Amino acid sequence: MGYTLATLSFKASARIAAYLHSLAPSAGAAVFDGGPSIDESANEVASIPGISHQSNLMDFVISIITRVLDFVTLVAVIVVIVAGIRLIVSMGNDEQKDKAKKSIIYMVIGLAVIILSRIIVLFVVNIFNGTP
Repeated sequence: MGYTLATLSFKASARIAAYLHSLAPSAGAAVFDGGPSIDESANEVASIPGISHQSNLMDFVISIITRVLDFVTLVAVIVVIVAGIRLIVSMGNDEQKDKAKKSIIYMVIGLAVIILSRIIVLFVVNIFNGTP
């Protein structure tokens, strides 16, 4: 019996559709049965290495703020290093030298703001926790 391309294509499509249909009830049951509770999911996430379980929202927000401040500090230090290299490599070109100096000055001011932000965060945390 000879098969044409259309017949083979139809048979392949029918097999793929039947396979996908056989998967649908199991996938639907996993989605619509409610799944694990929020507490189970939180415990599962907390068991992942490197992720700590936060006791409340304030601790979570404080940890996010400190991580952001740490990252911004790292970026500022890298920018200061790059600007220092640009200052050295400028080879007497006044325009390049001035750009590098301005970058260093702005980053030093930025680092001061970051340090003050960290002090403010610690001050607010101590006020809410009741520790002097």
